[in-house]
Amino acid sequence: TFFDEGLYGVMLILTEIPSFLIGIIFLFLFAAHLKWFPLSGGMKTYGNWTSEKEKIIDIFWHGMLPVITLAMTKVGEFYLISRNSMLSVLSKDYIQTAKAKGLKKRRILFKHGLKNAMLPVVTKIFLTLGSVFGGAVLIENVFQYPGIGKLMKEAIFVRDYPLIQGIFLFITITVLVMNLLADRLYSKLDPRVK
Repeated sequence: TFFDEGLYGVMLILTEIPSFLIGIIFLFLFAAHLKWFPLSGGMKTYGNWTSEKEKIIDIFWHGMLPVITLAMTKVGEFYLISRNSMLSVLSKDYIQTAKAKGLKKRRILFKHGLKNAMLPVVTKIFLTLGSVFGGAVLIENVFQYPGIGKLMKEAIFVRDYPLIQGIFLFITITVLVMNLLADRLYSKLDPRVK
């Protein structure tokens, strides 16, 4: 369909745009021009809050643009994997059998197709969650956000090797835990996998 082809084109372009460029565009548009979000930092200057709730909202608000930027860099990948996986599943014999039985198209898509098409997507999501720190280095520098990426950059500049090793250990453990969670969820989605 026209919508599918258009969305496919947009997502293909989105996967090729570097994360820092998306961050700069969002920073210019939503922070500098529209002034919806703060330009930089992780929070207002300490002591400007009237309540704990206001502090939490402020920290959340400062983190919105970096998080949206990191998510936007991955949305295209997830869409392309989902689309290709679904197209592959829809050509399988059991889908043709379901069509021959006279099942409704919606039931075929969601009950038979989607569950099987989600297997590669689940793997990609969990591996991406584990390895998102690599992109965070660039994004946190664009937004001057005080996170692990910025800490890693500063540790590299001052050659703080124990801190660099600690950050790499944290990232490695996170990737392994996410991989383990993906394997566990995989076995729930596909009973053939033990």
